[in-house]
Amino acid sequence: IYAMDLLGFGHAEKPGLSYTQYLWETQVVDFALEVMEATPMVMVGNSIGGGLAAGAAASLGSICKGLVLCNTAGVLEDPDTYRGYNKEPAMDTQPDVNFSFFGKGTAKVNTNPPISSHTQAARLGNPDDPPYAPIPILGNNALDLFGLAIIKFLFPQIADRMGLIYGNRLTNADPAVINTIRQGAMSPGSPNVIGCGQKLSPNRPLNEVLEGMDVLVFIGLDDQVSSP
Repeated sequence: IYAMDLLGFGHAEKPGLSYTQYLWETQVVDFALEVMEATPMVMVGNSIGGGLAAGAAASLGSICKGLVLCNTAGVLEDPDTYRGYNKEPAMDTQPDVNFSFFGKGTAKVNTNPPISSHTQAARLGNPDDPPYAPIPILGNNALDLFGLAIIKFLFPQIADRMGLIYGNRLTNADPAVINTIRQGAMSPGSPNVIGCGQKLSPNRPLNEVLEGMDVLVFIGLDDQVSSP
């Protein structure tokens, strides 16, 4: 059994990266391919880890033999209205295109391969999504300040909030868990991690990610974070 600490979470390092679900999915995929040497596996994920595990499992394909999701995050669209990947292809600007007798100029042309699924788009780096645009004037420093404000606000409440989350099993909210969360929150890189949550790309729908895969889903009826 392998249990990963993702970058920015828990005791893992929190370098100054742009954190997105695709970064974390790629970390899981690389771990499966490089550390586990593509050994067939069953992947388990809880909360945001469930959404990441689902995406990583789709990217791994036949290597992942099954998926267990516990109070998972992610978007599940109505199967009756879900139409799959339908984004307009991104167009690249090509300079010095010869327009016959009109001379040379620039033109918008589609040079990307056709994309038929969210998983294929994720593997290609989501070329049809608009590039990330930083916050005007303030830039990413504004996200760091936002993350710092959230931490300052929640830090004194960690123990009480753990009591609410584990209300039906308070023994799980023991001092070791509370101190671990406090330790992670005090890391210099934590404001950046929290701030990056405000610019995440839309998740690819679980409809496609879970298609054709054996999945076991657990949902706690008393879960205070991920509602049933």
